[in-house]
Amino acid sequence: MQEFPVEVTHARQRVLTLLELFILKALNQIPNCSVRDIITQFGLAPLLVESTIRTLKLCNTISSIDEEVGNEQQNEAIFELNNELKTVLDRLAMVGGKDEYDENLRQRQVIQEKIKNLESNEVEIIEDRYSRMKYQLNQNGKEALLNNYLKEPTESKIYSFARCMTTGNLYMIGGKDINRKAVEPTWLEDNAEGWRNKRLEKYNDIKPNTREIEDCLTSLNPNEKIEINTIEILNSKFEQRKMHLPLNFTLTVDLETKSPNWLVHLQRDDVPRVGWIEKYLKNLNSQHPSLIKHLVKSMPPVKGMDKTSLSNASPLVRMDRLFARQLNQQSIIVVNKHEKLTNLVNLDMVNLDLIIGSNTLVCLDSKLKKNYKFANRDIEDLPNITIPENNIMRQGSIAMSSGLFECGFVEISFTSSEKIRLPVLCHSEKRGIQKLSKVDEYLRDLLTPEHLFLVTGAETDLNDWINDLIKNMIFASNNKIEQFSNICQQLEQIANQFDLAYMPKTIQALINTHLEPFFANFKDISGILKLIEKAQISPNQKAQCWNMIEGALHALAIQTSTNESNASGDLFNLWKNIRQRKEAIPWEEMAHLENTLLGNCSWTRFEVNRHTERIVKDLVVGNKRPVSDLARMMTDLRKINVIDKKLYSELKKTKAGRNIFTHEYDMDADLEHTLEAIQILRLLATLTDPINDGRWDIKEEFRDFSWTFSRQGLSNYLHQCLDLVSTFGNDEKFNQYIWVDNLTHRLPASYNEIPFEMVTLLDEITKTKTGLNFDEIKSRILAESSTIWAKELETPELYVIPTSVSKVIKRLNDYGFSNLSKKIAEQLLKDVPLSATLDSLSSEINSSSETVALIGEQKAIIRWKRTIEQSNFSVEIEKLTRFNEESISKMGKSNCQAMAKKALQPFLGEKYDLATIKIGVVKLEQFLNHNDDWLSTISNLENWMFERTIRLLKEFTEQQKLAELADLLDRFEQDTKLSTFKKKLSKHQEEVEKKLIRKEEESRKQNEKTEGSEKK
Repeated sequence: MQEFPVEVTHARQRVLTLLELFILKALNQIPNCSVRDIITQFGLAPLLVESTIRTLKLCNTISSIDEEVGNEQQNEAIFELNNELKTVLDRLAMVGGKDEYDENLRQRQVIQEKIKNLESNEVEIIEDRYSRMKYQLNQNGKEALLNNYLKEPTESKIYSFARCMTTGNLYMIGGKDINRKAVEPTWLEDNAEGWRNKRLEKYNDIKPNTREIEDCLTSLNPNEKIEINTIEILNSKFEQRKMHLPLNFTLTVDLETKSPNWLVHLQRDDVPRVGWIEKYLKNLNSQHPSLIKHLVKSMPPVKGMDKTSLSNASPLVRMDRLFARQLNQQSIIVVNKHEKLTNLVNLDMVNLDLIIGSNTLVCLDSKLKKNYKFANRDIEDLPNITIPENNIMRQGSIAMSSGLFECGFVEISFTSSEKIRLPVLCHSEKRGIQKLSKVDEYLRDLLTPEHLFLVTGAETDLNDWINDLIKNMIFASNNKIEQFSNICQQLEQIANQFDLAYMPKTIQALINTHLEPFFANFKDISGILKLIEKAQISPNQKAQCWNMIEGALHALAIQTSTNESNASGDLFNLWKNIRQRKEAIPWEEMAHLENTLLGNCSWTRFEVNRHTERIVKDLVVGNKRPVSDLARMMTDLRKINVIDKKLYSELKKTKAGRNIFTHEYDMDADLEHTLEAIQILRLLATLTDPINDGRWDIKEEFRDFSWTFSRQGLSNYLHQCLDLVSTFGNDEKFNQYIWVDNLTHRLPASYNEIPFEMVTLLDEITKTKTGLNFDEIKSRILAESSTIWAKELETPELYVIPTSVSKVIKRLNDYGFSNLSKKIAEQLLKDVPLSATLDSLSSEINSSSETVALIGEQKAIIRWKRTIEQSNFSVEIEKLTRFNEESISKMGKSNCQAMAKKALQPFLGEKYDLATIKIGVVKLEQFLNHNDDWLSTISNLENWMFERTIRLLKEFTEQQKLAELADLLDRFEQDTKLSTFKKKLSKHQEEVEKKLIRKEEESRKQNEKTEGSEKK
């Protein structure tokens, strides 16, 4: 190729103005037309015409006929005179004498006159200039006149163009066709390596024209019309303008027509294909033979290779790129002297190195006749296994989950009668899977669980390895934790390379296999927790491990807390045998049994997940497919129609639930979703041979299980819970649902007494603040047991709570159950008979402090009121002395008054008279003199006594009233304590006396009046 730097003056197209149009027409139609002719013809200002001529000339539409003659001599003369005039003026400004001044003044006038004469001739010179300005239209001007459009220059840019020496086409360097970074100087010599295109001399040094450049620039901007005013070819930086493009050619063959086609790329990683060369080669068959000959010459020989179809063939140079499909997949890599394949191309196999470095490598060896050799490589301790060749695949082959890779050749037509053979890379995904399945089948019969996992890296094989390690632990000595630590270290070194969570699986296997040997001893539990804490695992996995351990501890606590003689003990023995694989019941019954005993179905769900994975793996192996993770194996079975679309959809749901249950902490499997997973497992099992196992039995009705704790069993359970939270509560949080919420349905059905020791245990566990709150359980136990206990209590003879009952009630109050204790006390005393005598009532009241404190004052006051209101209940005033101030205060004001009225009944009762009142006053005076405690109560009755007295006095005359009142008042002591009663009687006496005097006065006046009328 040749390079041509070009300075391009871009233009914009616009419509000609009217003056431009007429000027172009005049110059085109009038021979030897001058500017003076145009000015004269159109009668326009000379400067306007001159400006338009200048625009047309700038747009490269007209060219000058005669050069314009300028008045350079005249201008130079005027310039010199002006300089001389300046000198004279300077002398005038500085002269001192008159003669010198006059001489300078004369010179100034002479010079100014000369300048004036020269300037007067300028108009004539200008007139002569317009006459001499003559122009003619060039090709651009004729096009502008024809199209009525003008190309007006806008900007200038420098572009670099290259002309192909084979096609003669022009391309812009830096455009879409030629990358500027890909250009290299000079032309390659004929004896240089590589293929070169033919150079045609007719295209040598052919400079680009305006049309070519416009077409080239327009092709870069199809939506924009490129207009060019002028171009100027510049010098090239390359010697003799020689340059070339280094290219890579790729031969492709159409699968139907088997016709060859070429792909052309620049020898740069970041540039695209060269489409214009591909198009040229496609249209020019004469270029194919030379390229094909060069290709055959540069390719490896096909000796020893088998012919393959074009559909399975890929270029050898794409080998490492095809290997890249395996980068995001995990599988074994099977090779048989693969160097024979990779050495066919002189390229770095970066992707293949990464794949081999991150996957298990299985090498086929023709010298090895049986068994296998196992070794760890230096690269991350991944295994390297050597097995017999056994005609699995030929030498120079590589098999992986993305396919089988081997070399072969294809035939393409060179001429009508001649064909050529080209070595290619053969790739078959189906055959690759078949080879892996054959190797996998061979290895599964020989490899130990450890080696099998190291080969496949599959999660199911990791489970088998872990179960094998845990199962083979020996407990002959006290080194259980040390053995388990060694197992964890062994797993950590390998499982983490596969990004698999080994620790939760290990803990689960330990629980399933050795529950009691490890988790019945706090020392062993602490050792396991320390190993988990030190392990290089995520916080989520550590939390998951603790959840499993907590579930095991809970199950063990329940198991050891049940009495083997009752139904719950039988259920736990059954569950223990199931966990130890000694007994088998249908899956559904397992789920119900675990949910009944433990409140969740976590262990059953874990077993269902394991069996689901095992059946899927068996189906994969049976159909000669490679073993991988569960999702890929399910997808593989769906692709080959082993499972239908509906079952595949259900399995995906089960797998999603499995992932959540496996990887989320603080989560247990519930009964509903576990039964759904069992249903899917049974559907999946129909695709395999019948399984002779009690878990796969089908019943019309499955057993239901129920049980409750005995009181002793619950106490044992709580003691174990307290020991656990006290030992491990500082570092771990306990699950409320497991330990507490599930307990609500397992509480003892009856109690013969209130279990305060158990309640104390519940309080102690709650106070540890380890995540467990037994307040609700405590309330329920106290409520149920106290209710049962209270019903069995005997009604006391006296209205006094027995000491034994009182102690229980106080303990209930201490636990915050005052309302419950009050109800118990009320229920106990509800049927106690009322006191029949004053002595029994006084004893009851005097000893009622504790009772009143429990049931409340109001209840007691109401009872005593009913006692006093009994018709056969009598009170003697002398016996009121049995009630002291405290007793009077307990009875209440109304009861005290009622009792005092009962005591005054003989004197102021139904059959009372003034004589009984007088006796009563005397007795009251005597009683109050020695019993001040009753003074307040009696004082409140003085009005009542006065009213009762007045009611009797109404039957007497005033004289009789006065006499009786005087006699009654004499009964009171001088400093009587019945002052109110006495004052009211005295006041009433005064009123009677006044009334009597008033009557006597009226009678006297009436008598005087009568006597006066008689005299008249």
